[in-house]
Amino acid sequence: MPIKEAGMFQQQVSITSSTAAADRTIKLTPRKGLTATLELTSGSPTTGARLQITQSTEAEIEAGTAVWTNSQSGYTTVNRAEANPGEACNMTAVRADVSDGTWSLKVRQS
Repeated sequence: MPIKEAGMFQQQVSITSSTAAADRTIKLTPRKGLTATLELTSGSPTTGARLQITQSTEAEIEAGTAVWTNSQSGYTTVNRAEANPGEACNMTAVRADVSDGTWSLKVRQS
């Protein structure tokens, strides 16, 4: 499945530890504000999920060679939203890194 593009709002649902990379990744428009939310939809995770971002190209993301940076907030076992104003960054994608539980990734850009 091709990677979804955020636009104004996009989401990936039913993300687990075995979900394919493209199905847990959302492309971004660089230098735009970003709000990303991890939402627990099922399970009682002990480790949970975390957000990861990249500045790699779409080709690198699709080839599986992108360099991903973990959220400074780390793993969560409850719903979490993180915001970035965007002007100072050049993020090209965000993804959910899931250890356990079932999650949704929701992304809004402005």
